[in-house]
Amino acid sequence: MAQRGWRTFLKPGWVITAILVIAFAYVAFTVLAPWQLGKNSRTQATNHRLEKAFHADPVPLSKVITKTASAPTGTIDESNEWKRVKLQGSFLADEELVLRNRPVNSDAAYQILTPFRADDGTVIMVNRGYVRPESGSRIPSFAPPPSGKVTIQGYTRLDEPAPEEPKTTHDDGYTEITNLSSSWYKKEIPQENFVKGYVQLEENQPGTLNAIPLPQLDSGPYLSYGIQWITFGILAPLGLGYFAWAEIRERRKAREEEQEYGALGEEDITSDGTPTADETAADDRDAGESATISGEDASSVKRVDSEEGQGPTSEHVPSDQRSQDKPSSADEDTTDRGSQPEPTYQQDLYDNRYGGTKRRNAFAQRFKKDEERF
Repeated sequence: MAQRGWRTFLKPGWVITAILVIAFAYVAFTVLAPWQLGKNSRTQATNHRLEKAFHADPVPLSKVITKTASAPTGTIDESNEWKRVKLQGSFLADEELVLRNRPVNSDAAYQILTPFRADDGTVIMVNRGYVRPESGSRIPSFAPPPSGKVTIQGYTRLDEPAPEEPKTTHDDGYTEITNLSSSWYKKEIPQENFVKGYVQLEENQPGTLNAIPLPQLDSGPYLSYGIQWITFGILAPLGLGYFAWAEIRERRKAREEEQEYGALGEEDITSDGTPTADETAADDRDAGESATISGEDASSVKRVDSEEGQGPTSEHVPSDQRSQDKPSSADEDTTDRGSQPEPTYQQDLYDNRYGGTKRRNAFAQRFKKDEERF
């Protein structure tokens, strides 16, 4: 008998699967989806701020830097990044640096950094753009910054964290660094006090080489990732419910089949396989009929023997006739096999499922009745 009820789902396999599905759905709803949706929100906020800054009129540098006791020269904070600013002053061409290992558009490039002193005495690093290397990794020649007083426009950028062990190299007369950090500038140019941050020049400005491209205002795939995690969190419990429903359906179907086939033998046998009263009476009746037939056969044999004694003996019967009258063993085998009915598919199915000759015979009788009726 198939296991009934919800006890099936208390097995270790089902319990572990349910725990894993619930845990996954919980993590998907509380961690993974908020993580991706949060990144999408931050990206959209940044894009909105950048779009607004790109189209705003430039402001003086003094309005976007914050001076504190720890940073008396001023700092560009995150809220003021990518602001358009206007500076008046002069480039310090003798203190120029080269930023290496900074690809532009996925291609190798060197970025040129030149300090700029504003009219109010503020010194800030200016990224004049990039140049492509020559002959592998050689720094090419590039135009120097304009001398004298100039007015430039650019975008404010944040100061990068200082490396633990900054390594400066000198090649072909250039001082090369790998980080846009004001502390590294101070190390190489100790006579200047730099603002924490730098200015990235716009195109067509005095001293601009190849302007650094502006970031693309793309939200990225974070929104779709967040929706996917929410979808997975919903589908996981639904999938578990579907498999549970399929398990219940199959077990119900198995119980119905057991009840259907089990009812076929109730007319002739009891539940434990012992003959019923009707079956016992039928067996006794068959035994009596067999005894009567045996007696009649014995009387017939005697009459035949007496008649044969009066008729011609076997000696006067030709041998050919005797051989024709006697059935062959092959014919006997054929007759015996022909008298046995071929087992049907239904009989084999019932016998394999429940076993027993009486149950099989009961099923055959019931099947025969059904055939006659339909």
